[in-house]
Amino acid sequence: MVWAKRKTAAAVLMAASLVVCDGRTAEDKRDYCGWADKAGRTLAAELPRRDLLEWSDELATGIPTADGPTLCLAISVFQRAGQPERISKVIPRLKDLLKAERTDGAVIYWLCPSGHYEQVREWLDAFPQDIYSTGEWKAFLNWFEKKEGAKAIESWLCDKAAHERSTRSAIGGWYDYSRWSQLYWERLQANGKLQSHVATLAEKIRKEPTRTDAVVEYLGARSMLDDTAKKTMPIGWLADVVRIEHALDNWGLGRMLADEKEYEGAIRLFDKSLACPVADYDRQNFNRVSMCSMFVHPDGVEPILRQWTRGALAQACFQAGKLDRAQKLVEELTGKKDGTLADLGPFLFAGQVQAASGQRVVEARIKKAEEEQKGSVRYWLNRANYYIGRKEFEQAEQAYQSALKLPPDGHRFEVVRDYGWFLFNRERYGEADKLYRAEIARIGLNDPNGSNDFWFHQLERMDGKGGVRFSWDEPLIWQWLSEAKKRNFGQSEQFWLGWAAEKTTKTPEGWAAFEKKARALAADPCSPPLRYCLGTILQGHGQVQEGLRMVVEAYDQWPLNSYPNEIHVGKTVLGAYVGQSDWKNAEKILERLQNKPGFSGLEDSLGGIAVAAAKAGAPDDAMRLWRRKANLDLTKQDGLEALAAAGLAERLRDYYAGLAKRAPDNAAIAAALKKLEVK
Repeated sequence: MVWAKRKTAAAVLMAASLVVCDGRTAEDKRDYCGWADKAGRTLAAELPRRDLLEWSDELATGIPTADGPTLCLAISVFQRAGQPERISKVIPRLKDLLKAERTDGAVIYWLCPSGHYEQVREWLDAFPQDIYSTGEWKAFLNWFEKKEGAKAIESWLCDKAAHERSTRSAIGGWYDYSRWSQLYWERLQANGKLQSHVATLAEKIRKEPTRTDAVVEYLGARSMLDDTAKKTMPIGWLADVVRIEHALDNWGLGRMLADEKEYEGAIRLFDKSLACPVADYDRQNFNRVSMCSMFVHPDGVEPILRQWTRGALAQACFQAGKLDRAQKLVEELTGKKDGTLADLGPFLFAGQVQAASGQRVVEARIKKAEEEQKGSVRYWLNRANYYIGRKEFEQAEQAYQSALKLPPDGHRFEVVRDYGWFLFNRERYGEADKLYRAEIARIGLNDPNGSNDFWFHQLERMDGKGGVRFSWDEPLIWQWLSEAKKRNFGQSEQFWLGWAAEKTTKTPEGWAAFEKKARALAADPCSPPLRYCLGTILQGHGQVQEGLRMVVEAYDQWPLNSYPNEIHVGKTVLGAYVGQSDWKNAEKILERLQNKPGFSGLEDSLGGIAVAAAKAGAPDDAMRLWRRKANLDLTKQDGLEALAAAGLAERLRDYYAGLAKRAPDNAAIAAALKKLEVK
């Protein structure tokens, strides 16, 4: 069984509380997220005891007077009832109430993949910014072009792109171009029109050099050309033609020119950026175009923008051969106004510049600061980086070793990491191995910061190099896993146990050795997450019953705040029972899970249990479970054909035929009956 670390990206829907403001609630204030949250709670409470088709009819009659939460509820019910055409009646009413261009985008997450393209277009015409909420555009655009022609779709996309560009004109956020613009350019490219479009945009800039939005569009469209076409359309001329007034835009355009090795033009733009005052425009747009992973408060934008601009200018000067100016800039960047050494700065780059210029001003400052800062780990790290830039590696190593002799502070991890990489890159694997192991011994195996996981990965990548060995039976790993039972057997621990298992499955002898170690580790007393992890590994290796036993034991004793969470583990147990056609135990697990916050997929679970019941010879229970599933969502039909194959085809046909009489034009019901046709 292959294990890998996973980062799960949770989609968060902001639930707005109904706070009274000037006598108005959040609903009165057109809070779509608040509406959707209230609708979701109503759906969860009411759907299990409501007839889905009746509820859909009831909501459809009330659309003209419905409030925001009711409209959001209606959309969900219509989708589940397989009646997307009713959403067409909701859209104008919702747009009128919302008075905004964007919802949370959840609606077209299922409209587009389900092929309900008429409603997709209607929704996007009403809420065009929801373009960022889903994919599956190729099929939708193909449908559009087939229906109305290439010219119509190009015009539609162009209009949408032009509208959104009016709100996104800052230069530099090349990754943040309007999705509408990207779709438009892709369409032009597919039809062989993109290159001429880029040329037209270039002429537009020459005629109106102050149009920042035209520059953004030009750069974005050009970025989608192939390399051959790009060479015929260089961008260095922009530095001489464009007349933009904001510090942020000049910096952003300068970066783009520097990326394409247009260093002379980049230098002029960076200089212009430094000459421009930092205005509200720059502060408001900085976080969108900066590519910085952290949010910068508007009040803190100016010093960061200036520092980054000077750094980019120094790089461009260095690449352009203007070493004297690059030298002056790195002196500023690595020193404070009083001439002392900066705490942070581009010391690696400073070393590169001074190696080329032959000057040692920064080095002199570093040495001068030694007496005062020799007790600082950060100082020695900066010094090591400087000498690496100069390629004076002996001096760099002395700096690393000086840092390691000091009492550890917040930069200790950085020093050990960088020194280890320094040794690795010089193929001194044995020394790097010794360094990492010494750090593990120093911090102990129960390090609360979790750095051991990182050190293990560094040791693993050296396995087999220069006599270093770090294999599945590494004592450090097993001791660390054993210690984990005393804290929390979390994601990292599960990864390494799975890693060890994967390393041993190639031979029976290797697997037997791993299983012996793992079972000893999981002997009582131990943590439920550990037993769960080992149980899933055993299941993946063919020991289904034993693995299931361990997983069930773990689930019955599951701790709070452990990884993975109880719902994930419960679904694993449920799936194992379904796989064995043990539908009774599976239904018990589902009853335990279904009311827990965060649980989803009730319909899918019911379908799987229904199929298991049919295979186990319990047709009445299978139909009971399937009817419950269908009433939650008629469009989800996974398992229908398997259920029919298990002997329930006739009963299923009768069930769906009865639904068809109640909703004769329902496409979801028709699709189910088609699947159940006698062949």
